Amino acid sequence: MQTLSFFAWLYWNPPLEAFRVPLIDRPVVWYGVLFVCGFVIGYFLFATILSDYFKKNTFVSRLDVYNWSKLIRSLQTELKNPDSFFSQVQDLDIKRNLENIDHNSVHEENKKTILRYLNFLISSKITDRQLLPVQLAGLSSTQQTAYLLTDRLLWFVVLGTVVGARLGHVFFYDWDLFKHHPLEIFKVWKGGLASHGGVIGVFIALYLFYLSIKDNFPHFSFLRLLDFVAIPSALAGCFIRLGNFMNQEIVGTPSQLPWAIVFGNAADGSLPIPRHPVQLYEAAAYLLTFLVLYSLWKTKKYEENPGLFVGLLFILVFGARFILEFWKVHQESVFETASLQAGQLLSIPFIFIGVFWVYLSQRNSQSI
Repeated sequence: MQTLSFFAWLYWNPPLEAFRVPLIDRPVVWYGVLFVCGFVIGYFLFATILSDYFKKNTFVSRLDVYNWSKLIRSLQTELKNPDSFFSQVQDLDIKRNLENIDHNSVHEENKKTILRYLNFLISSKITDRQLLPVQLAGLSSTQQTAYLLTDRLLWFVVLGTVVGARLGHVFFYDWDLFKHHPLEIFKVWKGGLASHGGVIGVFIALYLFYLSIKDNFPHFSFLRLLDFVAIPSALAGCFIRLGNFMNQEIVGTPSQLPWAIVFGNAADGSLPIPRHPVQLYEAAAYLLTFLVLYSLWKTKKYEENPGLFVGLLFILVFGARFILEFWKVHQESVFETASLQAGQLLSIPFIFIGVFWVYLSQRNSQSI
């Protein structure tokens, strides 16, 4: 007599296309939708984090000024008003210089003079940075400046992610193919992105972004930037793994567990048998990492522990990646060992870097 199986595993074979773009009739795949969702949510989250930091670490930079002419006219009007706190500063040469600036012809030295004066007012507690945009025309709020920087950062991060992840796949996993067909490197739409390469690409992109803004924000360190990017990065990683699940990529090893999934059309051609949904395991690990980092941010730990967030991100994400690789189907790579997969070998340096950053953050907090 034939017995029925106790488990009825989920058969997973969704359509790759989410929808088609009207008029041009181009398909948009689920992976792309989830990839973009991760970046969009990360965009608003990073802007919120940066705005919160600027509110507590007040400083006026060039990027805060959207119209120098308006700002000068507004300042000159305030200086002539005896009831304005701007006119209360009597012993500054800067103030006298401001009264003589031609707002129709603003030179470099004039800009430096204005910024020195405004930052003097803030540092002397004569006014609050948050009140300046209300009192003076031509000056952005900290929230507007945060979104301006986030707009710029988004381009760096997207390019760094795509280029780094693509080159990571090329050199780490499929160099034998691409060295004979170099033009295939540019055909990203065919698939082939490596997360370790993406991390390296983003790191380089972030450093280039930091170099472009450091003169305007002398108190904003590169390590602080890494901390702030770490929080939305964990959430973006969760969305990317969900995209891999929709694409039936990076499938797990065979399993008889009740939550095992039968992938009907695995991207690597694996047999449709019950397997570990390792993409969901990773997505859950990254979501948990995000919740940990976000909770720490709400406690304002970043103020005393620069490097803590990016260090924890590397430890938790790549630690989870190292463990979960044991339940992934083997991927051919230029890195081959008898016991470890390429993803594990590539994760080890990132884990040690994370430990170093956490140690550095604790040492820095003790020296404050």
